[in-house]
Amino acid sequence: MKYVSFFVLGICLSVYTMAQHAVTAVNFITTDITQSKPFAAENITVYGIHLGMSRKEVLAALQAEQSVVSSVDRFNTQSDDANSTTQMRIYVYAKGADGKGANSLLYLIWNEGSAGLDRIVFFVDMKTMAVGDTKKLFGNDAVDTESEFYKRFLVKVDDHIDGSYTIKDRFFAKDLEVITYKKSNGKPNDVYFALDRKLK
Repeated sequence: MKYVSFFVLGICLSVYTMAQHAVTAVNFITTDITQSKPFAAENITVYGIHLGMSRKEVLAALQAEQSVVSSVDRFNTQSDDANSTTQMRIYVYAKGADGKGANSLLYLIWNEGSAGLDRIVFFVDMKTMAVGDTKKLFGNDAVDTESEFYKRFLVKVDDHIDGSYTIKDRFFAKDLEVITYKKSNGKPNDVYFALDRKLK
């Protein structure tokens, strides 16, 4: 009886541990991700992809998704072997009528030595697929500290980097980075964002 009790206790602890680590998926294409409470970048999914996934899992998800095509960024990829842990980067495009890549949608990044997906960049053309206030992550509301959206969702920037080609505002608690791509004259142009589990 004593051993049965320990066995039952062990099962209960295992179930509790699994529940603690369960991922509650929030689909970017069907949900306003800015209304998620609490906001957790690792829970955001797009085309079946989320932060932390292995190269093999992501490649399988992309192959299963009929509306997109992908290609490895050869310039910034050390190995396209799905079993490798070297740096790997993948572009995801909307599939055109000819079956080839059209508009750039996502950029997926595994850093050197990382087994799980570290960064998902959501390019401007993802705005048309966004729901509700998520669309505001692709525009002035995401960089205007006085906008209602900024005050509600972003609140306060943790790190501001004004580079040659981009301005990056980083929000560490959200694992989120708002990126403004500059025009050639130095003035801001496109606004888009990234989820990044290694911002800090």
